[in-house]
Amino acid sequence: MSGASFVAMAGGIYFGGYTYMAFLVGWTGGYILVSSLLAPYLRKFGCYTVPDFIGTRYGGNVARFCAVVVLTLASFTYVTAQINATGTIAARALQIPFELGVWVGLFSILLCSMLGGMRAVTWTQVAQYIVLITAYLIPIFWISNKGGYGLFPHLMLGEEVARLGELEAQFGLVKNAAADVKAAGVPGGLKSISLPHSGVPAGGMAAWKFISLALCMMVGTASLPHILMRYFTTPSVKAARKSVAWSLFFIALLYTSAPMLATVSKLSLMDPNLPTVLLEKKFPL
Repeated sequence: MSGASFVAMAGGIYFGGYTYMAFLVGWTGGYILVSSLLAPYLRKFGCYTVPDFIGTRYGGNVARFCAVVVLTLASFTYVTAQINATGTIAARALQIPFELGVWVGLFSILLCSMLGGMRAVTWTQVAQYIVLITAYLIPIFWISNKGGYGLFPHLMLGEEVARLGELEAQFGLVKNAAADVKAAGVPGGLKSISLPHSGVPAGGMAAWKFISLALCMMVGTASLPHILMRYFTTPSVKAARKSVAWSLFFIALLYTSAPMLATVSKLSLMDPNLPTVLLEKKFPL
């Protein structure tokens, strides 16, 4: 999973609400495509890399070279975004400049890869996931407990989104967000509170935009080189299917938690019944 999954997904849903759910649908659907249409058959073919598969399937070095070029361009674009996320996290966590954070992150990744190889990278990612998902879930259950949203807040998401919609209508944030924010003098860091969270975009094109974005993310996720190459190295076709199934479980755990974290975080700042409310007390609209 990328930095966008841990760093940007909850923030995106917090910022834009319904629209950003297309990313969740697309990313999760991409792994379903991998499990049903790609991983078992790629492993059955007996190759170990995507260029190897392309070269063997279509014959000749020309096809293999074209596959290498396409994978290099795709990987470079993807890695650039990941490096940006790495630099941002390192800069915030270590209180260092962004540029230095990029170099710290790159050096750490390079050191781990060179010393231990692919096995070290895989087990390091396992440890990272355990740490990150724990840090991700603790705020959800803590805020849910303080706000009275239930022991398992994921089952209460519908009610919480409905409550958020009521608060948005109460504060006039759905129709007059820009004017309200300007009149209230809300600081820049809090302006995202004013964006509609639960409202579904109007217009015939809104649904098509959502579907097209989800489909693009689905196909793009299923074709990511660093995801496909892991299934080439599984012991058998059965192991490839099992690997994707476990991946889907852990991905679903994160992606079902992202909307929850965004919603309870926004509610904690908007609900006047909670002691953490900020919008009504300091910036009455």
